Amino acid sequence: MTLVGTRKCGLGGVFVFLILPTVPVILGGQRKDAPPPPKGRAAPEVRAPANTRKPAPDPPSGTNTRSTGAPSTRAAYFPPRPNGAASQQSNSGTRGQADSGAPARTRPLPGTMPARVNPSYSAAPATRRFTDRAGRPVTASYRPGGRLATIHAAGMTINHGIRGERTVVSRRDGQTIVSTGTGSGYVQQAYLMRNGQQYVQRTYVVNGATYAAAYRSYSYGGVRYYAYAPVAYYHPAFYAWAFNPWVAPVHYGAVLWGWRGTPWFGVYGGFFAPYREYPMASLWLTDYLLAASLQAAYEAGLEAGAAGQGYQQGYPSGGTGQPPPDDYGAPPSYGDPVAGNQTQLSPEVKQAIADEVQQQLAAEQSAAANPQDLPTNDQGPDALNPAERVFVVGSSLDVVAVASNQECSLTAGDVLTRLDDTPDENQNVEASVQSSKRGECAAGQTVNVSVQALQEMHNQFRQKLDAGLKALAEKGGTGGLPKPPNTATTAGEVPTPTPDSAAADQLRAQQQQADQTEAQVRE
Repeated sequence: MTLVGTRKCGLGGVFVFLILPTVPVILGGQRKDAPPPPKGRAAPEVRAPANTRKPAPDPPSGTNTRSTGAPSTRAAYFPPRPNGAASQQSNSGTRGQADSGAPARTRPLPGTMPARVNPSYSAAPATRRFTDRAGRPVTASYRPGGRLATIHAAGMTINHGIRGERTVVSRRDGQTIVSTGTGSGYVQQAYLMRNGQQYVQRTYVVNGATYAAAYRSYSYGGVRYYAYAPVAYYHPAFYAWAFNPWVAPVHYGAVLWGWRGTPWFGVYGGFFAPYREYPMASLWLTDYLLAASLQAAYEAGLEAGAAGQGYQQGYPSGGTGQPPPDDYGAPPSYGDPVAGNQTQLSPEVKQAIADEVQQQLAAEQSAAANPQDLPTNDQGPDALNPAERVFVVGSSLDVVAVASNQECSLTAGDVLTRLDDTPDENQNVEASVQSSKRGECAAGQTVNVSVQALQEMHNQFRQKLDAGLKALAEKGGTGGLPKPPNTATTAGEVPTPTPDSAAADQLRAQQQQADQTEAQVRE
């Protein structure tokens, strides 16, 4: 599964947790009631804030369907914000941005679903401090009713999401170890220095499979960020083929996708419907990465449901030990939300995601054509790029609603639109929920999201897109898909890292230590 999580810890720090799955070649079922994709033009931005519509991307060479205007190189797209700088707050409640020149944040358009948040979801958990058997300090935070939120102990942070997910983070000997379930997570460590840039590698362990990915490490606003670094690029002609409309639309049915009969599609089939046909690769890739995200959401739900101790461990005297109801009054579904997920992703939201796919195809084509044009340390996070505002949630994430200051949850496959270009003093921005599932943050609700969480969403988006391009290159010429030109690859931003063979053992050991720590907290 994938998981991105953010949590303000008891000691004032902010942690971001990410798990990405090995994105499988997704095969599956075709929904007959899916709306046809738009042809010939892009749909308007979904509930975009005023004056922040992103321009269309620069088309790769040979394109004939898009106008220019978006950044086509990896140069800095806005001036870096000084460390510690904070945005101003106006009396009206709208965050002022005169200091940066960025457009002011506006509220979502009227007519969306009203925000409904369970009053028991407090954004400020109660905290108690004590020592463990070895005399080491332990800090535990609880939600109302005694539901465990966070434990800090012996260099380890244990976070419980409001839907039951548990994430464990440890830092020692230059490594960061993040686990999200039984034998799942990643181990991060220094990788290499290139042209003054520090890169790290993450060795992921997902469902018994191990793989490695590289990330550029840099600081912005006093916060550490990681940006996905491709290890290979395709020939520019391949990106142009993927960017432009095909000669004729392609019907890609249930047998070819292979989703029919799969558990995740049985759960989320009412939420996600693939296009009936694909006139261009960007729409095929959109369905590919949405399916990968929803499969990750399903697996995360199974993990949370199986690990019910997320709500039942560590309760102080008087705790109920029961999960809270969701914001519609029903108990959380723990990965079995069949009855509730009947609101389908709208064509407008899907088109907005397809536009982001086009944006990234143009960026990768430019990078492939100019491999010497490497990112620099003075470039801000991709998550704050004014030309990129739509984000697909890649893993379970707890956020705080702006209107109520209460928590609600998001899961993989939900969609956000960033409203701010400038983060506040805590490196948070406001975002509008464009699409979500039952029991989560309501569509139309404005929430605070850390820039680190958005950056990880962007990283996962790019990684899933690269996996989709690989699948498209391999499947091209079969199943009705047109044959692509020149699918050979060249060296990317960094060489391919070698997975850490000890990662699986380290994750298991961390899980055992977390179990022991929580047992002591219960005592």
